[in-house]
Amino acid sequence: MDNILVLLCSIWISLIQADCPYQECQCISPAVLCMSRGLKALPELNKTVTGFTSLALDGNQITTITDGSLPSNLTDISLTDNPITTIDDTAFEGSKLTLRRLTISNARFTRIPDAFSQLQNLQTLHVIGVPVTDWNVEAMKNIGSTLETLYLERVNLATSPTWLGYFSRLTELDILSSFLEDIPDNAMDLMNNTMTYLNLYNNSLSEVPKSLSKLTSLLNLYLTENKIANTTWLPQSSKIQALSLNSNNINNAVQLSTSLLPYADSLQSLDIEDNQLSSFPELSFLTRIGTLSFRNNKLSDASSGSLPPKLYSLELQNNFLPRIPMIMSGLQSITDFTMPSNRITVIQSTDFSSVVTSVELGFNHITELTEYSFPKNSAIEYLYLNNNPLRKISVSAFNNLPILSDLSLQGTLLSRMPLALSSLTSLYSLDFTNTPSLVCTCLEKSLTSWVQARGPDVVSGDCGQITIYAFFTTFGPDCPND
Repeated sequence: MDNILVLLCSIWISLIQADCPYQECQCISPAVLCMSRGLKALPELNKTVTGFTSLALDGNQITTITDGSLPSNLTDISLTDNPITTIDDTAFEGSKLTLRRLTISNARFTRIPDAFSQLQNLQTLHVIGVPVTDWNVEAMKNIGSTLETLYLERVNLATSPTWLGYFSRLTELDILSSFLEDIPDNAMDLMNNTMTYLNLYNNSLSEVPKSLSKLTSLLNLYLTENKIANTTWLPQSSKIQALSLNSNNINNAVQLSTSLLPYADSLQSLDIEDNQLSSFPELSFLTRIGTLSFRNNKLSDASSGSLPPKLYSLELQNNFLPRIPMIMSGLQSITDFTMPSNRITVIQSTDFSSVVTSVELGFNHITELTEYSFPKNSAIEYLYLNNNPLRKISVSAFNNLPILSDLSLQGTLLSRMPLALSSLTSLYSLDFTNTPSLVCTCLEKSLTSWVQARGPDVVSGDCGQITIYAFFTTFGPDCPND
């Protein structure tokens, strides 16, 4: 029986693994698979074996693609991770009418090969980690008439890419980490109505290129990690849905508001972290934005700007705001509010909408909590006040937090257990760790039953040399009655 199974398996494998154009490779129709086989050159081609459309030569040591070394009628060729220095002018002759997709990475040629001039139907080109200095305008012009997707990463585009002006069908363009400083004003004229996706991540642009202003169909635009200060030329006729401006030099809130106005009803995602804004822009017209982060800006004007009306999550970490912004109190849908590492000294009930459920205010300058710190019938469930110079919490400070479940007072300057804790009947996590000035005495004995009911996993932290839980379970019951 075992011998029969072995025989059947052998027959099955031979049926799937067809004859190969290259004896050294594996063929599973319609693909020729030559990945990671230690090849220093393309194997001898058996031209009698046909019918394959995909060729993968990834992860070898091939340096030259010679004339006649590739199978004919391929639609997809992948040459990733090969130190290719030369591609013969007629290397793609057998597939010049059929090749749709070509991927090259970590090659060593510095000039776009003339072989690209042969390709008549190429639709997708990926070039990654290739030190191109000569973009061979004629070759790029040829593929520009058919190419729909162009992905360039870690290539040299310090010289302005004038050849983009020949691309008439491009819908997706990525130019990543390629020293791009500008794009000619007319470079995108032929793709004004076709381009839907553009990613210029990690380049050296100082402003939004003027060529983008003419685009009418753009939906996704990513300009992260450039040096952009001027947003004037964002495409006003497009209905952008996703826009990333993270890690730039944007400092003009008024200009930013004006530039975003055309996307009032289309924009669903806006990234503006790591910029130079000192005041909030006017953004109340953005009706489809649900989350927004101004993390790592230079915000200091807490009275400025406006925010999207349907915002439910706001991050303001690492700014210079002296108080919770006034625009927070008017947001009726916001539930998550994050504002650590600012300069807040006081919080009060008018700072929050009653629907906020999570508040993070760690690493600020808050010194006291009073009965007026939180709105009545607050929905706050998670409150993080860690690493503030907090010294005083009034007895009724937490009365307006009926469903608070998680409270962090880690790293504060509290010296006594706050009696206000007894009003927190829903709390399941209390963090007093790294609070060296905290001591527990019989003056807080009214908290004994409250602490005991929660257990050691709920109450974290120490009173001097003993844990808070141990003090209230060991010594609390022995404290004298008043």
